[in-house]
Amino acid sequence: MNDFFFSTNPDDADLLESLIKRRCDDTCAIVTRTGAWGVFGSIHRISTAHTFIEGPDLLLILLGSPSFLGRHCATPGAAENEPALAALVAQAFESQQTICWKDHFNGPFALLAVQKSTGNVLLATDMLEFTPIYHTEYTRRGEPAFCCGTQINIVADLSGQDALDPVSIAECILFKTPTSPYTLLENIRTMPPASELRRGQDARLTIASYWLPVEPERIDFTLEECAAELRRITESNVRQVDQDYDAIGILLSGGSDSRVVASLLHGNPKVEALTFSESANRESALAERIAEVAELKFRLYTQNSDYYLDHIDACSELAGFDNFFIHSHVLSAWRRMGLHEKDVILGGFFSDVLLKGNQLPQKPLIHGTCVKVIDRKALAMPTNPALSPELQDAAHNRRQVYLDMLKAFRPRTYKEFEVVYSVGMDDALSYYAINRRFFNPHEVFSDNRVVELSCRTPYRWKINGTLFRTAFQDIFRLYRSVPHTSGMYCHLDSYRNMPYCIAATASRKIKILLNKLVRPGANVDPWRQSPNIVEEAARRSYFEADLNTEAFRDGVGGAIDVPTLIRSTPPKPLLIVMQIARYLQTHTPPPRS
Repeated sequence: MNDFFFSTNPDDADLLESLIKRRCDDTCAIVTRTGAWGVFGSIHRISTAHTFIEGPDLLLILLGSPSFLGRHCATPGAAENEPALAALVAQAFESQQTICWKDHFNGPFALLAVQKSTGNVLLATDMLEFTPIYHTEYTRRGEPAFCCGTQINIVADLSGQDALDPVSIAECILFKTPTSPYTLLENIRTMPPASELRRGQDARLTIASYWLPVEPERIDFTLEECAAELRRITESNVRQVDQDYDAIGILLSGGSDSRVVASLLHGNPKVEALTFSESANRESALAERIAEVAELKFRLYTQNSDYYLDHIDACSELAGFDNFFIHSHVLSAWRRMGLHEKDVILGGFFSDVLLKGNQLPQKPLIHGTCVKVIDRKALAMPTNPALSPELQDAAHNRRQVYLDMLKAFRPRTYKEFEVVYSVGMDDALSYYAINRRFFNPHEVFSDNRVVELSCRTPYRWKINGTLFRTAFQDIFRLYRSVPHTSGMYCHLDSYRNMPYCIAATASRKIKILLNKLVRPGANVDPWRQSPNIVEEAARRSYFEADLNTEAFRDGVGGAIDVPTLIRSTPPKPLLIVMQIARYLQTHTPPPRS
């Protein structure tokens, strides 16, 4: 765990402590505080990134390890910067002016501060809300109350605001995630990205943005200049990690971002590359070759073929039932891999959404090739016959309101930012949500400067990896003998890669055919794909057992036809809804006085 929680009701102290302790093991540390101002609790593994500061009139917690005053907050030497951090927050309380937090923190973070003498509360999120903060307002014994935290299950249990939101469930079926700031629960919201929330003595809540991803009026730089800036930022980011941390790990795959991160730490003796996979397969072999070229130590860890389904409940319990288990790749392997023993674990996770155009649906120009174009048909509002017309319309209307909000500052490119601002609307963020609760992840491309560069960069430079290839062409040439997982070569453009991708596609189809004959059910991909997991879940009768429960039917008000849902829903949304229904069936809310 690596989470904080707060309630304005001091009487919630015992309940909060019990909720936290239920999720605690010997490797966790718990902090609890109570006063006239309310109750605070946090839970952390020693290996996670967090900063806790307490003074006579201040309680402050920062999750994450953003760079502050030129040093990452989770490093031992950063303790000397804590007085400056406390002073910054004290100044924010005193001035009542919105702080531009991106000017102080570079990287993912979530901040909570309480002024004890007044009960004033301050919350802040990073630029894209990589670490969501949930909050709710309600009435307790006739008095206005406020509760917040970074894990939805505990916020719901602490506040009692646990009623399911049927519209959000419909959105999961249609879009895979609820629309920001809505959550799976009717009365709980997430903070917007790049925002600050304040609650004063009058119990009034105010939320203000300190930054918006405003669309540029014109592009006044070239692709080459943009690529040079991306290269400079990336090198600067990795260089600071090397300076601040001693034991460094890299989660390595066969992809292009792994090559960049590994090469920028080429031959570094304090760096180790780690790969997880279902078996020693093509993906893990490519990762090992990347590590060899980068002259880095390498370790491979394999997991059983059903490990995703085996830890559905553990994922919901750890990160919240709104985090998708199919992305929790290391949930059962982090300790065996020794990820918690490293000072920091590097990755290139957010490059796909911010720099390679994956925030829009794509399709191959010609089947089997790696030349991608936008899938215009997939941009339309999806439908599902399992939803009642009223529920589907409500989901569509909610999403359209959100898109209209984006149009206010990105009139031409609003659709590109649908799952970027907030990035929590990309279901893959669950990967980061799991990791940050076990170790200190550092995603190189979540750098504030990368986020701002992405906002200024035309989409045509992102799709097909054009910008990424231009920025790191010399690095990719070092790996010209190591193909990408897709069969392409990272130093070649998409058109020159066409024959290699066609060959890789044909090879994969042959393997699938042979497996059907020789090893039915065997996986030919680097890890289990959604259709494979759906097949296994159906074999275990999970859909019928979890979706046909009274808890799920009552939660959605009978507005979803379950048999039709199972038949007509694509694999990934079906698994998401199954996980939600499973949590509703197994979770028992705590008794309340």
